[in-house]
Amino acid sequence: MSQYIHVAENEGDEPMEVPSEDDGTLLLTTLSAQFPGACGLKYRNHDTGTLRGIRLFDGRLYPPDAGWGRNLYIVVFPKAEKLKENSTHSSDSSISVKSYKRYERQKCSDLIVLGLPWKSTEDDLRKYFQQFGELLMVQVKKEPKTGQSKGFGFVRFAEYDSQVKCMAQRHMIDGRWCDVRIPNSKSGIKALISHMDSKKHAKAQASSCGSRSLLSYAKISTNNTSSSVTQSPGCVTSKIDQPGPSMPNTDLPLERSCGLHVVHNSFRHGSEKSGWALGEFLRDLYTLFKKAPARKDDYFNAAGESTPKLPLKFCGHRWLENVPAAERALEIWPFVLLYIKAVRKREASEPSCKSYQTIVEKESDQLFRAKLHSFIFLAKILRPFLVQSLLAVVKRLYSLILTQEAVAGIKDAADLSLPNDLPSSSFKKESEISLRHEAELALDKVKTKVSALKIKDLKQSFSACVKEILTRMLQKSPLRYTLANDITCFNPDTIKRQPEMAQRMLCKLVRHLYLKKWITAQEVDQCEFDCQTFSEYISSVPYNDERLDEHFKEYGQL
Repeated sequence: MSQYIHVAENEGDEPMEVPSEDDGTLLLTTLSAQFPGACGLKYRNHDTGTLRGIRLFDGRLYPPDAGWGRNLYIVVFPKAEKLKENSTHSSDSSISVKSYKRYERQKCSDLIVLGLPWKSTEDDLRKYFQQFGELLMVQVKKEPKTGQSKGFGFVRFAEYDSQVKCMAQRHMIDGRWCDVRIPNSKSGIKALISHMDSKKHAKAQASSCGSRSLLSYAKISTNNTSSSVTQSPGCVTSKIDQPGPSMPNTDLPLERSCGLHVVHNSFRHGSEKSGWALGEFLRDLYTLFKKAPARKDDYFNAAGESTPKLPLKFCGHRWLENVPAAERALEIWPFVLLYIKAVRKREASEPSCKSYQTIVEKESDQLFRAKLHSFIFLAKILRPFLVQSLLAVVKRLYSLILTQEAVAGIKDAADLSLPNDLPSSSFKKESEISLRHEAELALDKVKTKVSALKIKDLKQSFSACVKEILTRMLQKSPLRYTLANDITCFNPDTIKRQPEMAQRMLCKLVRHLYLKKWITAQEVDQCEFDCQTFSEYISSVPYNDERLDEHFKEYGQL
């Protein structure tokens, strides 16, 4: 029996429905008609998280053992070597591999600008980068609701030489040092690898500088109201792989990849662990009415005199930014139910696509609204991680599943443990877990229609979702590194507001450095004395909440 298979060129792209044959196979010619040059398919195995290829024989692609299902299949294209082989066998080929590689090497790509001041606008960005060459695109990413800058943006040059010149130096924009690099994309992966190799070589040379160069390795941003470590958009923890004479192998947070992806992926894995399939629902809800004028008319006609809104797009690789899509789904859900009723009454044509079947399945789920409210609640906890203490975010997540006594025992980052390492007595019972206000209200409306066992399963899946998010975040965040936490004792804000904590963290830091033989015993005493002297000086200095970059922007660079 034939069916439609979801196929996309890349993960995160909008999928296209490609029909299969009656025997369940997919002709390679059918695939090539929609994706010219395609030579196969692959998909991501949900159990292992790895990519798995589809068997190709005699011009036919055969489905997996469990059938095509609802997986998203990615198109496989020939490698550059295959292109070279084809060009040697085909004399009338108009594109040679040599010219193709030259074009690929000199092609400009979008550059991401990290660490932008919050008040910088696109005009400020354009005015600064025009000194390197002609610009094709300038963009500052902003919050959809508030319009506030997210602290990063994108630029694109018209000439490749301008791009190289821009990336060869540091940039002071509106009084703040900013980092310009090529994102992790296909178009810039080769340049990124070359850039990372040069940085590794520089770090290996700097490893012999001793403990005084320690601050050059740690990229730690602190909040004005907390002393704990937070991740910046371009910082994630890793290890030093190049031991030197005065800096042995040790865990240390280094600039390696985007911390934004760490939190996004943590939330994605947690949502998938719950088994609610809300990501698939939000994606199919948007796809159902996209580029379908007839369905939109039926949808509006079913609403009667009301004028409902349309679903918002779901982004498969930016999960924390899907809160507006989830909130819109809750807002229009009554109108979607009216549309389904109109289809059943034959007042509207019935869609034959998979997206409609997904929506119908959610209609029969009495706990669907409670699940969607819980999804939004968890996402809103994680969204402000760039401007709040990461420790505060983790503690709030733990408060959802741990008892009050267990949460009270988390004083600082050193007290954090993975959920699997905690005793069972530290966790709340299912009856004690709260899904928070809106989800509980949605649950109260259907309590008479669902069994207590289903409600218990819902809270268990909610707890599993939170545990998975915490596990993913703690495995890749600087909170797990003692050195990264203790080094915040040099933060003047911590010294001013919490002098006892700063002194305690300094003692732990110098003890760690002494055990690693980075400093001597005499230097330990000198460090403690210098820090005490500096603390006394800080206590006499008036405190101001104004940001340094705002000061520079107003009064000029010092």
